[in-house]
Parts: sequence; structure tokens; C-alpha cells
Amino acid sequence: MGIGRKPRWTSEQIPDLAGRVAVVTGANSGIGLETARELARAGAHTILACRSAERGQRAVGDLRAEMPDSSVELMDLDLGSLSSIRGFAQDFAVGQTRLDMLINNAGIMAVPYSLTEDGFESQMGINHLGHFALTGRLLATPGARERVRVEASEEKGYCPVAGSAVRFQVSAWRSPWPRPCPRHSDPWGRSAECRVFRGWRRPRLPGP
Repeated sequence: MGIGRKPRWTSEQIPDLAGRVAVVTGANSGIGLETARELARAGAHTILACRSAERGQRAVGDLRAEMPDSSVELMDLDLGSLSSIRGFAQDFAVGQTRLDMLINNAGIMAVPYSLTEDGFESQMGINHLGHFALTGRLLATPGARERVRVEASEEKGYCPVAGSAVRFQVSAWRSPWPRPCPRHSDPWGRSAECRVFRGWRRPRLPGP
């Protein structure tokens, strides 16, 4: 290990999570699935919050086959719909008595311009606003703990918000960089920045 380098962290360092409850959005593939896998391996009751029931069921089946003693559950969640988010939070409050970890992982990137069910640009609506609403509703449920992990892209400087307005609905996106971002990446960069700012700001707020 070189001078000044931090020791490499591995999933083997996750402590025993028996009795804890974790929610992972976008957990049917990629980082979300790996996160759910390791939380479940450590003993947490892990809820895979997914938009696609088919892919979510496949992920839950794979985890149960790999770890027969694990406690994993699939719940339907569409972050592009405030109604779906509200329903998820209500169902969670009925089925669970505590929340220890909320991993806001789901997101989309570089997709053609479209609006969410509630009229927001899709990348901003799903990546940031959807998670914002979900976090607020889940932390308001009885038994929720003050332990929320927001995973935000390290590309937060790619298309910065600084010096330009955050736009939620307009279709004509223009990058502030001298060399423009790819046409569909500008709103993604802005949504990533908002998630970073939300993560920085939340500890200073009295509530979600």
C-alpha cells in the first residue's frame, strides 16, 4: 500500500446486520443487485425496490438460490411516479416496523427526452426528485432510523449546476461547458449534482 493510500474496503468488512432492514432501489441488476446481495449476506432483511416485476423476481430468485437462508423481498416501485412512491411507503409502513438503511441507487442516463407521469424531465424526475420524495416518506414512517445512504455519481462535475438554473421540464437543454455535454447527458449530470447536494445538505436539516 502506497504512502497516503487508504486501505481497500471490501464487503467482508460489513458487520453483522441481523435484525436490520434495508431498502435498495434499482436492485434488480448492477450496483443495486450487488449491494442487495452483500446486505442480505450480512443478515439484513433486504427489500429490492424495483420497477420491473419480472426482473425483480428474477433477482430475488437468484439471491435465494445463492443464499437460501437470506431474507430478501421484492416490492414494486416506480420512481417516475409520485403515486407509486406514496404507495410503496404506505405498504412499507404496514409490513415493516423499522428502517435502518435506504440505498438510493436507481437511475437512468442518456435517454431521449421524456416526462415522468407527474410532468418532470425523466432523468431529473427519477434520479433526484423520485428519491427525494421516497426518502422523505420513508423517514417519516414509524421506526425509521437516521441512516440514509445516497449513492451519487462521481461524475458530479460533468455538467455542473453552478451558475445555471436547474431545469425540471424544458426540452432544450444547453450545457454550460465550452465543449457541450452529449445532448442527453446534460440533464443526467444535473440530476447527479442534485443528489450530491441533497446528500451534503441532509445532515443539516431538521427533517427529510
